Formats: sequence, structure tokens, C-alpha cells
Amino acid sequence: MLNADWIAVFRQLPPDLHPLTVLVLHNRTEITIETLLRVEPTFLAIRGRMGGTTDGGLLFVVPYDQLAAVYLYKVLGEAEVNAIFGPPKSTSQMLSRSALAARQAAGTTGSSQAAPQPAPAPAPAPVPIAAAMPAFGRPPEATAVARNNLLERLRAARQAATPPNGK
Repeated sequence: MLNADWIAVFRQLPPDLHPLTVLVLHNRTEITIETLLRVEPTFLAIRGRMGGTTDGGLLFVVPYDQLAAVYLYKVLGEAEVNAIFGPPKSTSQMLSRSALAARQAAGTTGSSQAAPQPAPAPAPAPVPIAAAMPAFGRPPEATAVARNNLLERLRAARQAATPPNGK
């Protein structure tokens, strides 16, 4: 996302949701917001705490290019999301499954022409799990080679640890 997109998100977020907001950085660090101090063109200044800690009140200056995601510690319904961000501008935007199902049940898809519905695809034939996903994502030959190498090392270690006969 661009800086302007992040700025729009933080400006639309109501202040009562700030303490429930968590920033996820590209290095997977989580920062829980206590107070949103400044929304600047290139960075966000917040008072908060690192995820997994109880030390609060720390000042964080987070460049937008380091943000990977933002999430809330609250379940929001569609009405709440629409109250924060506004309703979708067109039907081409992503709709939740419940909203799409409700529109299809009502017989309206939001467009003047009904789009033809594709025929459902046939279910794929079941594939044995062992064939579908080899161990550790390696081909079976590589797995066999790795197993043989491990066995050779174990045998060599056992021979080195065994005292010679006669002592």
C-alpha cells in the first residue's frame, strides 16, 4: 500500500478503536496502539507497546513502508465496517459472502445485466496424501537419500562409541 492509503485508513479509524488496533511490521513485529499521536506523510507516531509485552507507553515512529498489515482485537460486523470505511463504491469491489448471497437471493447483483453463471467444475479425483505432498516438500528420491545419509551417520557414531573388544 502507498503512504496515502495508510493515512486514509488511520484517519478513518475511530479513536475508540485505537486501543484495539495492532500494527504488523514486515519483520512480523506487532505493536499494539494505545494512542495515535500523529499521522504524518511518511510516518506514524504512536504511543503503544510491543506485542507479547506489558511495557506500555512507549513511543513508536513507524514508517508506512514498514507496515505489512493492521488488525483489530474486535469482531466487526458489516455495518460497523461500512460505518468506518463507507459502503463499497461498486459491485466489482470485494463483497462478503453473506452480502453476495443476500443479493443473489434477492435476484439483484448490482448490475443492469445478469451475468451468465458458469457451470460448476467437477470435483477433482482424490489423490493419496503421500503422492500429493512428499515429505518435507522434497521429491521421494531426495527423501530416501537423506534417510540413508542419516542412517550411515548413526551407524558411524555407534561404532565410534562402542569400546573395542578386550578392554
